[in-house]
Amino acid sequence: MKRHNWVIPATMMLFLIGFSIFLALRNKQDISIIKSISIPVLLLLLALIIINAVLSGLKISILTKKFGINLKPAEWFGLACINSWGNYITPFRGGMVIKGVYLKKSYGLEYSKFITIEGITFIASFLVVGMMGIIGILISKSPSLKLGGIIIFLVGLMAISLISMNIPRINLKSNKKFFLRLRALLDNWHYLKKDFSLITKIVIIDMIIIISVALRMFVAFSVLNIKPTISFCIIGAIFNHLSFLINLTPASLGIKEGTISFLSKFWGYGARTGLYASIIDRIVLMTWVATSGIFFSSKFLRNYHKNKLSLNHISKKPKQDNLDSDKKQQEHQE
Repeated sequence: MKRHNWVIPATMMLFLIGFSIFLALRNKQDISIIKSISIPVLLLLLALIIINAVLSGLKISILTKKFGINLKPAEWFGLACINSWGNYITPFRGGMVIKGVYLKKSYGLEYSKFITIEGITFIASFLVVGMMGIIGILISKSPSLKLGGIIIFLVGLMAISLISMNIPRINLKSNKKFFLRLRALLDNWHYLKKDFSLITKIVIIDMIIIISVALRMFVAFSVLNIKPTISFCIIGAIFNHLSFLINLTPASLGIKEGTISFLSKFWGYGARTGLYASIIDRIVLMTWVATSGIFFSSKFLRNYHKNKLSLNHISKKPKQDNLDSDKKQQEHQE
């Protein structure tokens, strides 16, 4: 990994730490609360983050296996970590691009198939976000909350997902390059979406991911002496999940914090409390993502160069054998 790849995440980390210190100094009563964060609490947050990474890796493993690629545990887990790391150093899901290139270079997975895999992941996530959000609202113990807009948004996500899952097969007869690629995408899409077992597995994994994020939110707020409701944690988790899916900024920096602050104020916990809780979670998350991302990036690059050198050695060996054979033949003739 090049040294300049450290600049963006390091700057983000320093900014978050500096911003949290600035807020704490302006509100000195909060310093004691932040200081009270214990090692067990940090380890619990870290454990939940690692569970999230494992589940994301399992999704990669399940979906690529459908196309005949059997990733080793170190690979699918490493790809999940590199994907998160890539999203931290680039906007618009740069980690997804890194993942696609690796699968193409290492296993020859066509980009049309990879795009289909990511598409299924998005659509399944929309369905899960909609379902979990509706569940979170139904179990809400705060009838005074005006959640009509959120309900409409969640129903819309579910509708998009269900419509996408039921797109009929279209016969494209044109042999132009664009239509050939579009046909390949649609064929791969129908190949994946008709596998009910696969879709069910992805949906269940996404549900567990959202539950793990909701638990992280509960822990982060509890550190600040706030016991959030289950409905708030679920709604916060699904919007957190959506912000990382869209990833308009590197790792959704600012978007996640702003969203959680808004929801926290909406639920009556206070915007500042939501911001602090987001920063606590973000710092632990960034520490894990940077450490694991750099480790697996370095490991995969070393393996790639070793394999490349090995292939070059094998390709050059026959040429060398031919040269030695020609030399012996000339000596024999003399």
